[in-house]
Amino acid sequence: MGLNVAVLANLKKNAPRFGGMPADQWDDLDSDVTINSIVAALETCGHGATFLEGNLSLVETLPRLKPDICFNICEGHWGDSRESHIPALLEMLRIPYTGARVLALALTLDKPMTKRVLHFHGLPTPAFQVFERPNEPLDADLCFPLFVKPSREGTGMGVTADSIVQNERELRERLAGHLDRYDQPILVERYVRGRDLARQDDLQSGEQALGDARLARQPRVLQHHDAALGFLGRDQLARLHQVRPYLGVAPHGGHATRRRLVRDQPVQHAP
Repeated sequence: MGLNVAVLANLKKNAPRFGGMPADQWDDLDSDVTINSIVAALETCGHGATFLEGNLSLVETLPRLKPDICFNICEGHWGDSRESHIPALLEMLRIPYTGARVLALALTLDKPMTKRVLHFHGLPTPAFQVFERPNEPLDADLCFPLFVKPSREGTGMGVTADSIVQNERELRERLAGHLDRYDQPILVERYVRGRDLARQDDLQSGEQALGDARLARQPRVLQHHDAALGFLGRDQLARLHQVRPYLGVAPHGGHATRRRLVRDQPVQHAP
């Protein structure tokens, strides 16, 4: 007999609206196509699946549904740790869920703090600087080209071809624009060439999770520092294992999924 699964997500059409919000404010939220694909895939596997919007209404809807496990892809709406809100709620309700746990989600949404953890454990991450004002002096160990992006966003928000800056003028223009648009510290790091693909995998079997449902979320192909993680030596992989309590995705009482970096071309470090 299959499981009673609650599919938790934040639909873009249900997101709050406010004056002056950036055009890409809710780019990381999901569509009905994604949710319907996940529900259909779970039902094909013999499970019952019900979609619930990932907000405070879960305090009432989850006890009524009594799910065996929650398939969580919630992004959240507010706060620096918004992706961790629903997992924290699920842990309070003692309901198993898939995906990363609270600490991992809270930490990894903060890119500068994630880089500090990686650096502490001896894992490669490009040199970086965090800007809160557009006129802050550039660190001496940073040289162009550089990559500029918001420090607390996902799904490629704020990342375009213009994120690569070649000189001081471009850097200051990009910093001023991002600080005004996203109202958060801006991460500037050494540019690393490469092509990143995000893929959803099943941790236990190593097979693709939910079959073709993952295609409902077309991965963005970006060029940024995460490419460096595709080429780690044995010692560095051992250090990466030490970081798993912070960045890992061990399940809370249930089946787990993870995002895996797929490389399809070598990384070239910019001079």
